[in-house]
Formats: sequence, C-alpha cells, structure tokens
Amino acid sequence: MLRPFLARLVLAAGLAGLAGHAQGQSPVTSTFTYQGELRSSGQLLTGSRDLRFRLFDAAAGGAQVGPELFASGVAVADGRFTVLLDFGNAAFANQARWLEVDVSNGPSGPPYTTLAPRQSITAAPVALYALNAPAGPQGAIGPQGPQGAQGLQGAIGLQGFNGAPGPQGPQGPQGVQGIPGLNGATGPQGGPGPQGSTGPQGGTGPQGPAGPSRIVTSVAANFSVDDRVGWTRVEVLGDDTCTSNIPLGFTYNAWGQSYTTVGVSSNGLLFFGGGCSSTFSNSSLPAFITSSPMLAFFWDDLQDFGLTEGLEYTTFGTASGRVFYLYYIQRLHSGACGTDPVKIMVAIHEATGLINVTYFGGLSGCAPIRGSNATIGLQGPGGSLAEASLVSFNVPIFDDNAPRQTVSFYPPR
Repeated sequence: MLRPFLARLVLAAGLAGLAGHAQGQSPVTSTFTYQGELRSSGQLLTGSRDLRFRLFDAAAGGAQVGPELFASGVAVADGRFTVLLDFGNAAFANQARWLEVDVSNGPSGPPYTTLAPRQSITAAPVALYALNAPAGPQGAIGPQGPQGAQGLQGAIGLQGFNGAPGPQGPQGPQGVQGIPGLNGATGPQGGPGPQGSTGPQGGTGPQGPAGPSRIVTSVAANFSVDDRVGWTRVEVLGDDTCTSNIPLGFTYNAWGQSYTTVGVSSNGLLFFGGGCSSTFSNSSLPAFITSSPMLAFFWDDLQDFGLTEGLEYTTFGTASGRVFYLYYIQRLHSGACGTDPVKIMVAIHEATGLINVTYFGGLSGCAPIRGSNATIGLQGPGGSLAEASLVSFNVPIFDDNAPRQTVSFYPPR
C-alpha cells in the first residue's frame, strides 16, 4: 500500500518568503516544492517511480483545477521524494485546493495507483497576494542559509587497473608432510605365462545313456479345405457349446501322460482328455479354466450360426505316424466382422507330438478376425500353475493377404 506524506507549511513558507522582499532580481513564480513519503505493505520504498499530480477544488469529487502534471523517474530514498510543481498563478485564486497523487506500480511506468485521501494545500495570505499581485522589483539576495544535510553516497566508480606485481618474497619454511594419497588404479594384466607340463590322465567317466533305438517319422500333409470326403462332421448350433470325447485315433503322449480323446469348445479351445470348457471371455496364459492341457488355437467369443459353420475331424496314416486333423469354422458372436468366418486346421502328430495350427487365407482386414480379441497359445496340465507358451493375446498377428499361416508347438513328452 503506497502512503503519501505532505508538509503543508512547505508551500506557505515558500510563497511567503518570495513575497516578503521589496527589492529583488526576478518576479515571484507559482512553482512550489512537494515532499512525500511512499510505503508498500508498510515498508519504505527505495528506487524510482513515475508520479502524476492533479489539483481539485474539493477533498472528494469536485472539479479539476489547472493542468495535470507528470514527474518521470522520481528518485525515492527510504520512502522520501521531492518534486517541483507549477499549476499556474490562477490555480489557487484565494481558494482552498486539494492535491491528488498517482504513483506508478513499478519503475517502468503505468499502470498507476491513485493515493487516498487527497492532500489539502493552504497558502498563507501574503503568499496568495504575492502570486496574484503585480510583480514588484526583485529584492536583494538574502544571506546564505545553513548547509543542508549530507546527500546519499554516490555509486562506486569503476575499478582501476591492477598495479604491477611486487617482487617475490623469500621462500617460507617447509610445511609438514601431508597424508599419503589414495592408491592408484590397478595396472593392466600381464600376458599369459608359458604353458605348464601335461598332467596325468584322469580315470574313465561313467557311460552315458543309450541313444534312440529307432527312427520316428511324422507326416504333415496339406489338405485342401474342400477335400474332406468321409470326415466326421459335428454341427452344434448355438453359442458357448462343447463337444467332448472326440477320438484321436491313437494314443497321444505328452506331459508324461497319455490321451486318446480331445474336447473342442465353440470358442476356439481344444482340451486333451475328457475335460471341456465353454468359457467365452479370453485371457492370457496360463488360465485356470481347466486342469487339462489346453490348446488355445483362437480363443474368442465365437458361435455356430448355421450349416456354413461347425467342425469336422478325421485321422490319417498308419501306426506310429498317424495324424489327427480338426477343421474348424466359426463366426464372431458379436458380428463385429459381419459374416466373415475363422477357418482353422489343427493337426496333432502321433510320433513326434508336434501340434500344427494352420490359419487359411481369405481372412478379411477386420482386426478381430486377425486376432485382435483372441488368445493363441498352448498350456499344460495344472490350470493357472501350468507351464504355458503364449503366442499372442489380443494382438492382430495374422496377415489377411497370406494364403496359409501356421503356428507349431512341441509339448514336453
């Protein structure tokens, strides 16, 4: 908060002093000295401010008398400042006047803050007469007044040039020895030494296990999706269905167990053994929806809508080299990709335990058909604690332009 301070006697004494001399050298003028004090939040200001002054005929409201005066870059020291003001001889006219002061909010100028209240300015009668009477001759120069208070110290001048260095003094006594420094870094390792003599030969180790005693053959034949004469067809209309006890046609050995049947869910899951789950909400692997080994060949919310969907299976080959084939066609339950189907061939090999999952061409560019909402992977027995191999989870990994795309798994035997 800025607060002004005004000594009224400054104006009256100044005008009276000018009018009291009968002999002079220059006429009395209407200029007077104004002194004030500025504070901000109770603290005296130091710096510079722009000031604006207006004269009024009333303490509040009223009419402005004379011109508006400006004082730029006024120096403020410990809150105190001094300016010369001149509103003209006719501004007072034997009437009381009030001075209104505006102060800039910073040293760079506007905006201004108007200080309140206005300051009353009352001139002595002889001073008013001196301002309005005809100018008389200038009086004699009065005696010199007492010396004023000492002004503020000026800014420190620039530093002078350095003098020439003096002569070097005598060498002082030797100081005490400092503490030993830290050990240096380890040097590079030397080259290898000469090879030593050959030691005695050790004893013979135990014999390792015998290698395979026979050749194992597995046939991976590629079938046309239209060449399925004699295959067994399963047509289960509806949503979230399971078909259990589908015969493999041979004994499949994996995870230290033997399986002769599989179960297939309409939601893209194959289960080894008698278990089957129609869970439609896919998740990452391992997932506890069954304790049986599980192949997620396209785990998503799928449905058999009619004769164009369903599943077919068969077994080809001779003993030790037989292959179980499952042809699977379903559509997305949500209809997000229209009538576009998912076409998949699952092949399970007797001899090697290889599982091939082939995705046929004709996939549309629709992201869910390409796997954006599906889980692809193989999970062993044990549910959520099972060993699992995750290929993808909610990622469109399949290319809609490739004729065939295959994912293969070798479960532990």
